[in-house]
Amino acid sequence: MNKCRKCNYTFNIKTKYKKIIKCPKCNSQYEKAALPGLLAAGLPQAAGSPWDMALELTLLPLLVTLSLSLTQMLLCLILRPALSYVVSIVVMIASAYCPSPLLLGNYAMALRSSKVMGNGVSLGAGLLLTAALIILSAVLGAALFRKTDILQKED
Repeated sequence: MNKCRKCNYTFNIKTKYKKIIKCPKCNSQYEKAALPGLLAAGLPQAAGSPWDMALELTLLPLLVTLSLSLTQMLLCLILRPALSYVVSIVVMIASAYCPSPLLLGNYAMALRSSKVMGNGVSLGAGLLLTAALIILSAVLGAALFRKTDILQKED
């Protein structure tokens, strides 16, 4: 499916070997996109500054990984390590199938960005959520670590 960016006319045309796509309704011509499934289908192209895109592609996945690992360490202090690992895996698998802004894994995927998807996750919400989880996990983990006798907890 292709969608004309000028008249929003949706049409089927095989674009495998063609370099230029032509709208049959208004005769507008477009170069074939690098990702035809996304850009030629009429989804919005990446807008904003290049720094926003750099943050979403580099910093946000690292912050998601850091916040997920700190949250898993906090859950290891509260629950058994195997159970905290299962909770982390469930969150990541749910993120792969549900594009919810509350699921942490969506912020690590570039294709779930609001710049690519119409109802995608935003950069600001991702930075806020990961920063809150990092701070909360570090503070609660430090407080629980001081009170927990680790040598006696091992069974």
